[in-house]
Amino acid sequence: METILLIHHCDSWGGAGVSLSSLIDMLKNDYHVVVVVPHSGSAVYNKVINQGVDVIALEMPIGMISAYSGGPKTFSRTFVRNYFRIFKSRKALKEIIQKIRPQIIAVNSMTLSWVGKTFKKVAECICFVRETYVNNLGMRIIKNQLRNDFHKVIFISEFDRKKFDLPNPTAVVRDSVSLEKMKTAHTKAQSQKELGLPNKKRYLLFVGGDDPIKGLKLLQSAFQHISSKDIVCIVAGNVVEANKGDNPNFIYIGKRNDMIDVYNAAEVLVFPVVFAHQGRPIFEAGFFGVPVIIPDFVELAECVSHEHNGLVFKNGNPQDLSVCIERLFVENDLYNKCSEQNYKNARQKHEQNACKNTLLQFLTNGK
Repeated sequence: METILLIHHCDSWGGAGVSLSSLIDMLKNDYHVVVVVPHSGSAVYNKVINQGVDVIALEMPIGMISAYSGGPKTFSRTFVRNYFRIFKSRKALKEIIQKIRPQIIAVNSMTLSWVGKTFKKVAECICFVRETYVNNLGMRIIKNQLRNDFHKVIFISEFDRKKFDLPNPTAVVRDSVSLEKMKTAHTKAQSQKELGLPNKKRYLLFVGGDDPIKGLKLLQSAFQHISSKDIVCIVAGNVVEANKGDNPNFIYIGKRNDMIDVYNAAEVLVFPVVFAHQGRPIFEAGFFGVPVIIPDFVELAECVSHEHNGLVFKNGNPQDLSVCIERLFVENDLYNKCSEQNYKNARQKHEQNACKNTLLQFLTNGK
């Protein structure tokens, strides 16, 4: 059995960590999987070690080229700090790879594109591009490294694969989730009760806390244009008290390790990001028949088709967002259509077994 070394860039548990966990599930029956993470005892370390694979902690932040939509500006303090960590990280990885001798080295983020140049003569190097393209100097560096230093590149969207336009063998393997992990025996009303939500309300879901790029402030502004008092917004994620505002139709439930009841309790998901990026909530909500509202970024166009599996609003326009919210809660035929189609979209594009087949075939054949 071939050994594949997965290198992960961060230690916090979020979308990146979930993608790593899903990737491990898809690979561990066909490869000997060894995972490198920044720190032992971290949320990612603990989650991964419970998946029954070998985990190695570097006990240091891993150096990165932090260029992606919504990321730090090139030559900002954060960008430069992450970049200079590369030199120490490279030395530590060399020691690990000399010991493990993997046949495949895969990085779970394009921010680790520097890894390819160092190890492309040692093993087959693969990069998973999970971030969204942005036109800046850092991204141009990454693109050049992907082109020259990786044997294969895997994207999670067709948009980004076309945007990078690489000569290497490439594939689209979308972020995925096991269907079994998205099942619940609860009715919608039971999930609402589990969360302690008031009866006889209509629930809109927002996921992402008060991270500025997620668009909570925009959503709060949109609610100033919503006349119905029955529409209540569930906010999942960390939000400091100062950012909660005083609208009684917002309920803050904090960061959740298990989102099943949260998705199931909602009727509509809103994803009002201010910088385009691929987000797991878009398709995870689909497994519960929850339609999605997103901004009109071209980068997200393949996720939601307007009036098909959700609605699309003018980016940054709270009034247009409010109109989309009210439409899905008022227009029953539209809601039912979008609900059904977003469920089909999630099953067809993001169910783990289908994505696993695509991934394994590409790793084997490179096509």
